[in-house]
Order: sequence, then structure tokens, then C-alpha cells
Amino acid sequence: MKMLTVFYDADCGICTGFRRWMMKEPAHLAIEFLPYRSRKAGEPCPGLLQRGTEREIIVMADDGRLWQGAEAWVTCLWALRRWRGWSKRLASPALLPVAEKLCKLISTNRLTLSRLLHLRSDREIAGAVNKMAVACPHRTSALQRANLAVRQ
Repeated sequence: MKMLTVFYDADCGICTGFRRWMMKEPAHLAIEFLPYRSRKAGEPCPGLLQRGTEREIIVMADDGRLWQGAEAWVTCLWALRRWRGWSKRLASPALLPVAEKLCKLISTNRLTLSRLLHLRSDREIAGAVNKMAVACPHRTSALQRANLAVRQ
């Protein structure tokens, strides 16, 4: 495996925070992040929305293998240099059921947790920048550049 694609919810603060964290971590392989509602997400994984991506993270290897929920989280950790040891522990028969319960708890409540923890999604940040651009039209060009940076 040389590349991993992580499908995430761009409207969720926890999901976008996890994406930003993973992007900063040294990895063993290339990692691509695609919002599951994007047109581009359907190209490598047709039927993605029918798999319940809005409820749980889905990860796809470049060879077509798919992981969802706790197994997807463990796969993400496995891809990161500093976290591979933890991924192996969490994948063990003793800890995988615990990881599954924890992932289910977080996934089911991720939007509420995002609000409670004041974790804003990339789309929320972009929306706030757009509102500022409307309020300050003379500074629109700088805010538009900032908005483009947030979207990338």
C-alpha cells in the first residue's frame, strides 16, 4: 500500500480537526483527504454515501480495500509514523472492541461534541470569512485570499 484516502465530514469540527492533525504528523505513506460529500469522493469509491460515511469514517487503500469505523481509525494511526505501535495495540482482540465502542460513541455524537468543544469545521471558518468580506467590502481581496487558503 502506497496511499490511503480518508473520507471525512467537512461540516464536522472533530473530523476536520482530525484531518488537520493527521496532515501534520509524519506518515509512512501518502494520505489524501476527501470530504465525503464532494464530487471527487465518488470517483475512487462509488456508492460512498450508501456506506454510511455520514455516520462513521471510511478509509480506502490504493488497492481498493475499505475500512470503516474503529478499523478505519486504527488504519489511520497505522499510517502515521509515531502512532503505528498504538494502532497495533488497538487492533488486538483485547482492545479492538473497546476502540469500536469509543469510535461509535464519538461518531454518533461528533456534531454535538464539536459544538460543546467549540471545534469549528473548515466550512464554518470559510463561512465566517465570507461574512466578514460582505461586512468589509474594501478588504474583500485579502479576505478572499484567506478564504481560499482555508478551503485548501
